[in-house]
Amino acid sequence: MDSENVNEAAFHVKLRGIQSDLVKQIQKDEMEAELLAKRVQKNRQLLHAVNGSLGALTAQATGFSRLSDTIRSVIAELPQDRFTAPDIEQILTAKFPTVPLDKPGVRTTLWNMMKRAEIMCTRKGNNRQPAEYSRLTTAGGTASEAPRGRLRLRRLAPVNGEEPN
Repeated sequence: MDSENVNEAAFHVKLRGIQSDLVKQIQKDEMEAELLAKRVQKNRQLLHAVNGSLGALTAQATGFSRLSDTIRSVIAELPQDRFTAPDIEQILTAKFPTVPLDKPGVRTTLWNMMKRAEIMCTRKGNNRQPAEYSRLTTAGGTASEAPRGRLRLRRLAPVNGEEPN
């Protein structure tokens, strides 16, 4: 029985050692997590400041604060009526070489301008060819069918003697 008590006591000593090691490791990890959280907060503040400066530099370089205004000015200066997103990107890069180019932003802006009827899509794009747009909203084309509005829902016919709404 004495050997069992000795083994049990040794086991409790080992468990107490593991417990104290775990407590120390948890405290250490909590300190590191706190430091990392502070670092993340500082980096977010710096990123916000950099983004603000970048926006100011873009506005200073292009003369416009929004990408859509810059694209409108580029479209107005185009020699041809029809253009694609790569055409706009090429002109933006040539005209403002120091400004970072946001290709998805250019395409989104063109899409939104088309939805607002500022420009017209004359050919839908696919994986091989980009969409083609026209400055003139009366240019027509395969992609410029009737203006899209809300979908009209069919009236439901009453069944089982229900009242129509």
